[in-house]
Amino acid sequence: MKKIIFIFITLFFALSANSRNNSQTGNDSLRIENQDSLKEKRHEISIGIGGGYSSLKYQPTVGDYKYGLGGNVSVGYTYLFKPNWGIVTGLEFALYNAKTQFTNHSDRYVAIDDENKYNQLTLIVESMNNFEEKQQAYYLNIPLMLQYQSNGDNTNKFYAAVGGKLGIPVQCKYNSVGDYVTKGKYAFTESIFEDQPEHGFYTYKGLQEDGKLKLNLNFQLSGELGYKWLVAEDKYLYTGVYCDYGLTDIRKTKDSPKNVLQYNNDNLPGYTVNSILESHYTNDKGTFNYVKKVNTLSFGLKVRLAFKLD
Repeated sequence: MKKIIFIFITLFFALSANSRNNSQTGNDSLRIENQDSLKEKRHEISIGIGGGYSSLKYQPTVGDYKYGLGGNVSVGYTYLFKPNWGIVTGLEFALYNAKTQFTNHSDRYVAIDDENKYNQLTLIVESMNNFEEKQQAYYLNIPLMLQYQSNGDNTNKFYAAVGGKLGIPVQCKYNSVGDYVTKGKYAFTESIFEDQPEHGFYTYKGLQEDGKLKLNLNFQLSGELGYKWLVAEDKYLYTGVYCDYGLTDIRKTKDSPKNVLQYNNDNLPGYTVNSILESHYTNDKGTFNYVKKVNTLSFGLKVRLAFKLD
């Protein structure tokens, strides 16, 4: 009897040990399988394109503002630290546009009319008509966003991302055209001088200028949402909508020290035509900036093709 009891006790402990070993092996296999499954979803690279409303946003004190259309192209990297959550970064090249038009506007300011800087005059820009200025800015944006994606099925998922972008100005420029009537009044006389093109007092039709704008870094609040489609093994197509809002005034020159039609005594009867984003004007009520603040606003549709890395 003792031998039988001893044999049963020995078999019991042997089976228990084997069961524990099998259970441990099964748990390890399941854990490894889950880790491998997570690892497969952790890294993505993508290329994308987007477009829609994309503007240098401001409210001019003179004239009518027109928003612009533009877009972006991007390369991105997504790290999924959990199956439903990830960090998105990369590089994005974006274009912003805008323009302003006005007519029947005037300006006046003190200028110099000789090399020795003694012959001071008041330049009277009696009228600025048929004026139009277009602004265009290219920025290199660096996003940092938190992305959520639903469990979905094996093919399609809902996704949403929110965060910010740092924008670095790459090329910023303006193009303007307008008709100007200019006159002059020197400090030593009350007489008005006009129809003297050799001094820059004349009627100019269709005076044009292409110039560069100086803009600052751009900090944007960004959001994106849409659907993520499995289009092939290890390949996803993101389709969605996006919105980027600039939080900062990107004008580099805040006090707008220039005039749109700048008297150039070094190149008479020529003028330098500056951007309204960097200029002010004077009338009977005082001196005012054409623009008080400039930021960016863009929203539209976006498509990205993403590839799993592991």
